[in-house]
Amino acid sequence: MTTLDDALRYAALGLRVFPLPYKSKVPDLKAWQRVATREEARLTSWFDHGSRNVAVACGRISGVFVLDVDPLKGGDNALNKLIAEHGRLPDTPMQLTGGGGQHYFFKYPENTVVRNSASRLGAGLDIRGEGGYVVVAPSVHPNGNAYEWEGSSDPLEGCAIAAAPSWLLRLLEEREITRGGNGADGAPLVAGERNASLISVAGTMRRRGMSVASIEAALQAENIARCQPKLTAKEVTGIAKSAGRYTPEALKPDAEDVPPLACEHMEDAKPQDIEWLTKGLFAIGKVSAFLGQPGVGKTRVALRLSAAITTGEGFPHGQCCEPGNVLYISIELDLGHTALVFKGAHERFRVLSYAQERSYRRPVYIVRDAERIKDVIREIGGIRLLTIDPIATHMENPNSLKEGHQLISFLEEIMDEFHCSCGFSAHGNKDSGKTSIDRISGSRALTGRPTVCFVLGTDPEDEGIVQIVSNKTRYNKKGEYNFAMNLENFGWVSLAAFDDAEDIIKPPTREEGENRRWLRAALKDGMRQTSELQVQAKAEGMNWATLQRTSTRMGLIKNPDRRIGGKPISWWTLP
Repeated sequence: MTTLDDALRYAALGLRVFPLPYKSKVPDLKAWQRVATREEARLTSWFDHGSRNVAVACGRISGVFVLDVDPLKGGDNALNKLIAEHGRLPDTPMQLTGGGGQHYFFKYPENTVVRNSASRLGAGLDIRGEGGYVVVAPSVHPNGNAYEWEGSSDPLEGCAIAAAPSWLLRLLEEREITRGGNGADGAPLVAGERNASLISVAGTMRRRGMSVASIEAALQAENIARCQPKLTAKEVTGIAKSAGRYTPEALKPDAEDVPPLACEHMEDAKPQDIEWLTKGLFAIGKVSAFLGQPGVGKTRVALRLSAAITTGEGFPHGQCCEPGNVLYISIELDLGHTALVFKGAHERFRVLSYAQERSYRRPVYIVRDAERIKDVIREIGGIRLLTIDPIATHMENPNSLKEGHQLISFLEEIMDEFHCSCGFSAHGNKDSGKTSIDRISGSRALTGRPTVCFVLGTDPEDEGIVQIVSNKTRYNKKGEYNFAMNLENFGWVSLAAFDDAEDIIKPPTREEGENRRWLRAALKDGMRQTSELQVQAKAEGMNWATLQRTSTRMGLIKNPDRRIGGKPISWWTLP
């Protein structure tokens, strides 16, 4: 039995499932609350490769909530006390957690909202409801212990999920009202907590059908007993009247209730290295952008990189990767011509151009057609790279900041779900007063959120060569992965003529260009002493002061610590 088999069996019970990293309790899917699913195709794409833990989303979407008992915090004693006072728990699935605790699964009640809580029922007794999740068998705890179902209480072997006892639901509602969602029972409410807590109490009471007069009376009593300093009676009355504007039905969330905001805790974060699809260019779960003026060769570069993904080799710096499928979204490709020049595995390359409406066809719009694009990716399977060329053509409003953020968020969701990378090309504008990264036409989200950004420009010495220069990178040394490509034969040129993206936008002066060519030629065979370079420069009529300034802009490596005969000697070399 594989992890995929178990995930599919949980889904068959009506539970929404999503993956976690192996031996982890922390999701690596940023949008897990939205993408948790029962769909076989999506679960297969998640669990059919590598070791993964399995998580079940709690709340109304799965029809369950979970009582989480932590003996290390006194949860077993607290539960025994509740059982002795109110009665036993029904027979229901109970899981032994890898951390030594227990998970009791209950049906989600129809007319009550069950929220996440910590120790409200008692020390070490937590609830996983709306916006929560639990790790389930056969997952492995960070300590190496496995999660497993206790004896005959395995839902995969026929143990039915029982309704929660009425006393448990009653206690949950009472705790919700008395706590107001903030602080321990009866704890003082200080400035910064008072209004939020009383508003929460008022909403809960109104949701249960209580009148404005009853709500106000309860709030005034809470204000006197707990608020420090107290709110004015008028302020409390205003909170009660505000809650009274809503009908009880309007405050009851439905099956499509928007999930609550969820913070990510640094203490829960698991250190994780960047997983490169190909070092310096594309990373799993990250967006790479390629900026250039129309006609500079962006599409040819995108096709050459996509071809390398389909074969797993042929990247500009000699890297290799596992071959995979590429989905290329573009309306600018001539497929017949592309088939002649494409240097990849044709069977692994798919092109998506248009969306068919009832009476016409239009370009695929990434945000509007999001779910349809996902369906295409699921059908293809094994996607390693999603390419969009150019991005503006596939936006309804390329200048919209909102659509730009929605688009990038959707790409991140795709990369999380399908374990792939994404790259897009973008046209530059002609505003000479802007830096290279600010000259992408359209939404600012297109420049702010990609992890890696390259700028493309024509080689000043050879119009058949396009330079690809790093403009922005969060994980590499700037300029480390610059490269160039021959537009005629699609071959890589190892050394870029430009060292900085700003030089492509604002080309260097003639003198600067001569200095760069001289330094490259002088250092092409490796490290040289500064004094030797100075003598050569003088003999060839080069200005040493301007060469020094150019060397700084080129990022030449200067090593003053090397010694000959005990004397420090300065050396220069290309980066």
